Amino acid sequence: MPRPRPLHAGLLLAPVLLTACGSLQATEPGKAPPAEVMPATVQPAQEPQAADLSARAIAAIETGDLELATGLLAELRFNEDLAKGQAALAAGEPEDALVAIDRALGVHPDSPAALAVKADGAMLLATRMIERGMGAQFVEGAYLDALDAYASLPRTPASCTGASGAAAMLGRTGVALEFAREGIELLDDEATPAERAPVQRAWAQAAYRAYTAQLTFERQDASGEEPTASDLGVPADVLFNEADDALNQLVAYQPEESWTWVTLGDLMLWAGYTGEASTRFLAGLDHLPSDRTLVERYQASLAGQGPEAVVDALAAASSRLPGSAPLALALGRERLRAAVPNHTADPAATYDVFVQAESELAAARGLDPALTSECLSWEVIARAGQAWCAYNDGDLDAAADIFLSMEDVFEGGMSWSLGTELRSGVDGLFFIGDQERQRGDWEAAARAFEALSAYQPGDSNWANNAGFFCRDAAVEHELIGGALCDLAAGRIDDEAKAAEILGLVRLNAAEATPELLMALADEHFASAHDLAERSYQAYLRAAELAPEDVRIINDTALISVYYLHTELARAEELLLEAIRMGEEQLADGTERDEETLFDLTEAYGDALQNLGVLRMMHQDDAAGAIPLFEKSVEVGPLPRPLLTEALLPWCRGEMAEPLERVMPEVHWGRPASERVQ
Repeated sequence: MPRPRPLHAGLLLAPVLLTACGSLQATEPGKAPPAEVMPATVQPAQEPQAADLSARAIAAIETGDLELATGLLAELRFNEDLAKGQAALAAGEPEDALVAIDRALGVHPDSPAALAVKADGAMLLATRMIERGMGAQFVEGAYLDALDAYASLPRTPASCTGASGAAAMLGRTGVALEFAREGIELLDDEATPAERAPVQRAWAQAAYRAYTAQLTFERQDASGEEPTASDLGVPADVLFNEADDALNQLVAYQPEESWTWVTLGDLMLWAGYTGEASTRFLAGLDHLPSDRTLVERYQASLAGQGPEAVVDALAAASSRLPGSAPLALALGRERLRAAVPNHTADPAATYDVFVQAESELAAARGLDPALTSECLSWEVIARAGQAWCAYNDGDLDAAADIFLSMEDVFEGGMSWSLGTELRSGVDGLFFIGDQERQRGDWEAAARAFEALSAYQPGDSNWANNAGFFCRDAAVEHELIGGALCDLAAGRIDDEAKAAEILGLVRLNAAEATPELLMALADEHFASAHDLAERSYQAYLRAAELAPEDVRIINDTALISVYYLHTELARAEELLLEAIRMGEEQLADGTERDEETLFDLTEAYGDALQNLGVLRMMHQDDAAGAIPLFEKSVEVGPLPRPLLTEALLPWCRGEMAEPLERVMPEVHWGRPASERVQ
């Protein structure tokens, strides 16, 4: 008898199906499901297909055809996962694309559309893994998946190109070349340049890699080394011809592609044809004059010709391509490098070469502001080269000016160098200061060290040296001024000595009136005072930077006591501090080498002497000076004749001379009118 139809599994699937279908409505219920769907980017074609599948699946459920309903549902899920995979890949999300596409391949393992997403997605995933620094095993796994997927696709130029790239990344050079060759064979004669270029590139890349790998194998095998590359079974010279052919074909389709020109030249370098390599790199620059890699490769191909030949070739290329900033940079840099070894042997001629190099480097950054930082880093070296040329040519004033001008290139430029080949401007100023010291030009030496101290204000040595040489220059001016006063007052009877004094101020005896001599003396006294003040300020900076250096603390006070006759209370504090530190440091048990111990002992003795001079000369306390002088003589470490033969006897009343005869420093700061009487 009739009875109601029982509920069966098909009806239980209906809610699942409806959920999967979403809001899609069934249309044309008799249409057969398609084997594939269009790529996800072609959205209008997919919705009717999904709606059709949905309608047919519902109809199958209603009629109880579970097998058909299940198949239709799987087909629906396949289309949905394929679309998701295509969309995720287009969005640059390979992980999401592969998750979706693996589900789709579970339904249709041989689907070309799904395999294409799998292949491209795995390649992109491998690239991302490399960027993230993931382990080699993960990257290799992704490339293996890509190669397997590409190889499972129908053979087309695109699938062969993809397979070649994946195989190359896995180091399967021979496999990569085979796929690339197949891709070329499959190219339609009517293919456009845009369609042909990637296939040609894959062939060129694979052929080039195969040649270099086989050549490496053959060279290692011939030398008895353990080969690091596999034998491809094809002689390297045969592969060379194939690579050359592939690259020359590619350049016809992509003449503005840097890689092709670079690899054309590199192929020649591998084969040892350096002249042909240069020609190809230069041909590439004709198309891509701003390509830095081509410039670098071109320069590398010239290296065996020697520095001068490299400069000449770069100059010719730069003249041929005047708008090429990388060529101008390379030319200026290499001209500079070639000049460096000559800056001591032929400084005059080399100076002009450095000037030219700096000009070329400046022109390069004018052509391409992006090169500014790199160009300036070489321009400042070119400036240093000019300064060292002036130094080696004996023009110390010009050298000092040029070293200082390194700061005009950029802040901090004076500290830049080319290692030991071309030392920094800081070293240059130090060398100048030392040269001026050896020549006895204390004022020039002082200027050099003052400049160094201003440039590196945290260096106590520069400040100390500036103070030292300013003091020596001040003393020299004071002595010249005093001698002029003696000459004006008629206190010099020796004609030779008088002529020597006049020579210092470039006067002859007929010109040397007392008035002129006194005026010149006052000019020297003014210079002496200015230099003494500069010395004091420099020593103050040095004392701040080295507060435990007995020598520096003593010398700071000495300037006030002997020369400026100002800040005497502060000078007394400094000398007492120097004496205290000297006593403590000599008694602290620290092991010091002989020279260091000598210097410390001398500085301590000097501080005792100078405090005694302060008492005697400025505080009218000769009695208070005596024990300080005696202690200074006891400390030594050298004899102190000024104390034993002059100051101690004078303080004890054993000498009748006025103080200024014993201590000429009493006159410091006084004008000529007070000294000529």
